[in-house]
Amino acid sequence: MQPTSSSSPSLCPLSKVGFIRLEGEDTARFLHNQLSQDVETFRTNTAPLAAWHSPAGKVKAIVRILRVENYWLLITTNDLVDSIVIDLKQFVLRDHVRISNAGDRWQAAALVGSVDSWLREYGIGLPLETGEQTDARGLLWLRLGSTLVYAIGLPATLGKLATKLPQGKGTDTELEEVSLGLPQLTAALQNRFIPQMLNLDLLGAISRTKGCYPGQEIIARTQNLGTIKRRMLRFSANHRDPPKIGKKIVTGSNTVAGEVVRAVSANGLVEILAVTQLDKANQPLYYENNSAVMLRRQPLPYWDI
Repeated sequence: MQPTSSSSPSLCPLSKVGFIRLEGEDTARFLHNQLSQDVETFRTNTAPLAAWHSPAGKVKAIVRILRVENYWLLITTNDLVDSIVIDLKQFVLRDHVRISNAGDRWQAAALVGSVDSWLREYGIGLPLETGEQTDARGLLWLRLGSTLVYAIGLPATLGKLATKLPQGKGTDTELEEVSLGLPQLTAALQNRFIPQMLNLDLLGAISRTKGCYPGQEIIARTQNLGTIKRRMLRFSANHRDPPKIGKKIVTGSNTVAGEVVRAVSANGLVEILAVTQLDKANQPLYYENNSAVMLRRQPLPYWDI
């Protein structure tokens, strides 16, 4: 057993992560037709982001796509898995595709902190680029950032990994994901936003070259016309309680400027991602009905205004 050290990353639970399994000879074509990512040119050593949209171009689900042996996995928010499975099945028609909740087999944990030196010492050759993945030591390893890696596999195998690393908290992972500007779609946020509002185009989840998929015409028109007036921005505040999803943020004159789509608190600070009107993004902003909580604008690694 490899000893832990003060420089080892923490292993954090991922209770909000769920898995959908798709198999059958038509699965690649089915996913290509349904998702915003180009599945036909998919590289098996990657796990790209993608989105599934309504015909009106609103985001119904955010997923990561993995190819595992002879089937496919979609990683998404756990509490949406069953509803996504039911909805996707409506579009199978004559395709040879089987769709199921894979949470009974697959689980995930997150390595947070100084991950790269530990991965090398443990013999995991995970590339440095975000979205890359590799299969090693009975687990799938997926890079989300320089200090954040998912380990995915059977519960028993993850249990063995837990003996090699110090234990962290779920909020450690959420803080990392917020700092990376990664949206998390909940049931309350389904069918609310076009993907550009959640920065999915900036995160590489929207292919500009593939053919049609649900909502594609509206999404492409919005992109081409440059009419994106709201974007997901990152803020922090000196406050202990994270706001509820959907809470409004306002200007000093109490004009609504945006709403919270993800929030986490730790050590007396709150970190949030909020879909925000760009013409109000650099004004002083506050929680609605609480002008004592002033939000500080924070950078995103992939984009800033």
